[in-house]
Amino acid sequence: MHGTTTFCPFCHSTVVVGAECCTSCGATIEYGRIPPRYFLLLLAAAWAIIGGVHLLCDDAGVHDFLQQLGMAAVLCLLVWIKSIRVLNKRYKGRIRYTR
Repeated sequence: MHGTTTFCPFCHSTVVVGAECCTSCGATIEYGRIPPRYFLLLLAAAWAIIGGVHLLCDDAGVHDFLQQLGMAAVLCLLVWIKSIRVLNKRYKGRIRYTR
């Protein structure tokens, strides 16, 4: 684990995995989880894709709108869990960024 590098999500400088803080911007790096903003971006992208495909197929109403949001949330949750597992295998622990 020592010597492996990652990028700080705030200033995008290179940080050694296992360091307590970013040397450039001072962001605290802890082990715990992936930053939640990535989950929200994933949710927005999945919702847009599912909604776009659904609109091409037929007319969409409020019920369909909520159904698309639910499907996008489930899809993002599955990708989120998979990405945590990949990080665990790669870095032998989860990375969490806080400011």
